Amino acid sequence: MAPTLVTVPRLGLTGWVVVLLAIGYSAMLALVGHRAYAVLRSVRPIDPDALVAFYRADVVRKLGLLLPPALLPLVVPQLRPAHLGLTWPHAAGDRLRFFVELAVLIVAGGLWWRRQARRGEPVPRPARLEVLVPATRAEHRWAWAASISAGVGEELMFRGLLVLAGLAAGLPPVAAAPAASVLFGAAHLYQGRSGMLGTAGLGLVLCYFYLPTGSLLFPIVLHVRLDLRALVMVPTPVSRS
Repeated sequence: MAPTLVTVPRLGLTGWVVVLLAIGYSAMLALVGHRAYAVLRSVRPIDPDALVAFYRADVVRKLGLLLPPALLPLVVPQLRPAHLGLTWPHAAGDRLRFFVELAVLIVAGGLWWRRQARRGEPVPRPARLEVLVPATRAEHRWAWAASISAGVGEELMFRGLLVLAGLAAGLPPVAAAPAASVLFGAAHLYQGRSGMLGTAGLGLVLCYFYLPTGSLLFPIVLHVRLDLRALVMVPTPVSRS
């Protein structure tokens, strides 16, 4: 594990209040997001501006995820940005190679699925995400914004702050990472049970890159890239009729 995560300072009462507020906000985010998704499914066929409005609100909510990680160092003087993963990767080694290979596979897979979609072939995307796929230029711009805000905000919250909280509570990394990943999965309530399980599994993969390097650089880049592949890179398959 990275040195910055081995020597985690005590959070104190005020610090733990910030952590609890962060968990409460993520729970609220899950419920609000689930409701917003249900509304989108019902109104998008009749409202051409529905997806832009959905993404605009989602970006605002995801930017709210930045507040607890920004507030915590202000109430815990010993806490440095590096404790939240805001540093250059430490001794990346094999993980850098794996990161590059994984990033190449994500891009290559996205290009292949994009080709399949344009030919009218099915693509391996959960059906629940189809309503989120942009069609217009405005929708594409907001899908990009939503992907980037999710990648940055969610990584700072679920990998940076909540893994730190688990370590500060005395949990070993093998327990802190799954605990944060479960909360990460629960925050994606709108994706259904299988989507939440898959997202929790993704959280563990992102922790694999985070804990040894102490940096959120790899997790953020992968997170954004995966979201862009799901929403922007691969369009809805064109009908052959």
